[in-house]
Amino acid sequence: MEKAGRGEYGEDSDIIGKVFGAVMNAKFESIAAPFICGYLGKQGSDGLHDGYLICPAYGADFRCTSAYMKKV
Repeated sequence: MEKAGRGEYGEDSDIIGKVFGAVMNAKFESIAAPFICGYLGKQGSDGLHDGYLICPAYGADFRCTSAYMKKV
C-alpha cells in the first residue's frame, strides 16, 4: 500500500491501493471466499510468481487447492 500511495505503480496505483486495502481488511476466516494460499516458481521483477495456489475457502484441506500458472 505504501508503494501505491506514493504512485510507484503509475496510473494503476489508485486501483492497486483500493484492491489491496479491501483484501487487507477482509475477514477470510469468517467467510467462504477463494484466497491465495501459496505460490509456485520464481518471483519475477514485477514481484509476481510463476503461479499461485488458490484455496476455495479458508480452512479447506490440500485436496481442494488448485494451482494456476501464468501463460507464457
